[in-house]
Amino acid sequence: MLNIFNTSPEVAQAGFDTAVVAMGSIEPKGPHMPVGFDMMLANRFAHDFCTGKAVYLAGVLPFSTAVETRGFAGTASLDQQTLWDMLVDIARVLSRTGFQRMVVLDFSDRNWILKHCVREINMNYGIIQAVWALSLI
Repeated sequence: MLNIFNTSPEVAQAGFDTAVVAMGSIEPKGPHMPVGFDMMLANRFAHDFCTGKAVYLAGVLPFSTAVETRGFAGTASLDQQTLWDMLVDIARVLSRTGFQRMVVLDFSDRNWILKHCVREINMNYGIIQAVWALSLI
């Protein structure tokens, strides 16, 4: 596994064709847990998932589309269209730099738009083969 701590030449020379993008969230999980808990889980699970595999872990995006948490302090959420556009842009950039596959590991049960976005990337955009995996930990 390579990740964001590797240099660009190291990533290019590895010749990996699969990139992994983990999606967390910054939202409340009750008064007893940090707002970044989903992001921390996404980071750990993505690292464990990628260890020993010929993949590039492109990091964890800490955003969800959870509108029901927008009134709580510390929340950082996006509109569905913004998250859609962001994932399509990431897929395009990864494709331009040689990646043929993208795995989206979703650690927020609020990001349902990602399932549809991945389907559209595969069916209509033709830029990269994408897989969406939802983790309901």
